[in-house]
Amino acid sequence: MKYLKLNWILVVFGCVLLFGNNVQSQIPVVFQQGLGGYEGTHDTFFMTGDPVAINYEQDEWEWDGEDAGGFNFGFLRFDDIVGANPGQIPPDSTVIDAFLTLHVTNEGDAAQIATMHELLIPFNEESDLIDFGDGFEPRSGIDYTETPLHEIPGPSNGAVLRLEVTDSIRKVLQSGDNFGWIFIPGGTNGVSVASSEASSNRPLLMITIEGDEPPTGVREISSNGSIARGFTPAKALDISITVSLSVGAKDVKVVETIPTGWTATDISDGGSLANGVITWNIAGLSGSKTVTYKVTPPASPSSIAVFSGIINDIPGLMDNTSIMMFSPLYKTGNVLAIGVWNESNTSSDLAVTAELTDNNGVIYAQDSSAEGGWPSSTIFRWKTVLYDNGAGQEEPGWYLRDYSGDTEANGWIIQTDIGFTVGHGGNDGENGETLLGVDEETVYTRSIFDAQNYNTITELTLKLEGDDAALAWLNGVYIGFVGAGNSDRGETPPNYVFDTTTDPDSGGVDANPSTYAQSEAGIFTIPVDLIEGEPVSVPNWSLY
Repeated sequence: MKYLKLNWILVVFGCVLLFGNNVQSQIPVVFQQGLGGYEGTHDTFFMTGDPVAINYEQDEWEWDGEDAGGFNFGFLRFDDIVGANPGQIPPDSTVIDAFLTLHVTNEGDAAQIATMHELLIPFNEESDLIDFGDGFEPRSGIDYTETPLHEIPGPSNGAVLRLEVTDSIRKVLQSGDNFGWIFIPGGTNGVSVASSEASSNRPLLMITIEGDEPPTGVREISSNGSIARGFTPAKALDISITVSLSVGAKDVKVVETIPTGWTATDISDGGSLANGVITWNIAGLSGSKTVTYKVTPPASPSSIAVFSGIINDIPGLMDNTSIMMFSPLYKTGNVLAIGVWNESNTSSDLAVTAELTDNNGVIYAQDSSAEGGWPSSTIFRWKTVLYDNGAGQEEPGWYLRDYSGDTEANGWIIQTDIGFTVGHGGNDGENGETLLGVDEETVYTRSIFDAQNYNTITELTLKLEGDDAALAWLNGVYIGFVGAGNSDRGETPPNYVFDTTTDPDSGGVDANPSTYAQSEAGIFTIPVDLIEGEPVSVPNWSLY
């Protein structure tokens, strides 16, 4: 079993660095697929050894001096970089410098030097070598310039190539022709770089032009007056954006996109909200100005929230911010809810074990077979659900803190052990002491506990193992699952559904599986938000 620890922490994502210290009369303009809505990057490679191959929809493109009995040539172009629209370079711009950044994903041969040239004719990334040039091999002086822009020694894996292309961009502005570049292999060991289709490190073109000093923006997120480490469901956050202009005065437009499903209120300075986007128009900004708003996540948000903003329609003048969801932690009446599912009613490996501790080492949930046994201060309830009897075993909200259905009258059972075992198929002794019936293929569990040394708790750690698959929540906040990819623990529901009378592998949609966190080792670190002054609100707490 591989071990993977997921740390739920505040993460701040920045756009690719657009400039260092602001310099008057210099404006950076950045082009990268997906950044600020830009979709003009085209890249591929053509193969003389397989001239009909089409290679544009890949995570990498390459140059290689020996592949399929021929050569591979890399092609790259950034379209729509000149124009009067926001984010483009005005046609009359003065280009100070321009740099192309490529991220190497597969190293070449350091002894062999490849070359980068300007193309003299266009290429179509969705086509093949047959449709380019004379259809046989790119020709020096006809299809591309004889003199190279750069000589590129074979880079190491993970290297970043920063190639100056100032003269190329100046020619584009002067002539209007924008054909891009070709990379000619110089050795037999190919080099691959991340493409515009890659999930990260896509080709990036940064052009610096003369112009007025651009404004910049800084976003801060706070909760109760302090910088927020993260967010909790349905709890409002205060957002402030400080826009600064070091030289002169100009009109500034700030556009802020809030996370999907969140609600913005109390928007300052005449800002307007439409379809999850807040727009401020600041007339004659000189120096700094701060605009503010409140934002509230939904009761069941995704585990990551991203705030993104642009200033004067230029991406990168204000960084994006991504924060993780925190679980609320109460002084009393906290609920750790875990469900475990089987693959089918012929499978015999239904089992779950769990251990929950805080950063002070206090144990709140633990299998009774572990040293020290089950914590006496914790109440444990569980209920089995028949897999396919068609009787409607739906239990909406069973994992929420304020769920009121966990009573003996509703079939819930109290015990002092968090281990379960299906009592058939020869695995009666697997991971627990409680034997279950042949048709009991789903189990819900709720462990209810009070927090000790409350004000000193910053995080909880859950160790979880489930077979076939187990999903966990703390006070209604989804933590993650274990099970997928581990031999017979590979039956995690692709979409979690409340109605377990339907085979979870056959479909059903109630949640987006891409929001799941998964750990094969089952170790989850959960940052918590201490909820002061909250009354005990767990139903039936006094029953036991």
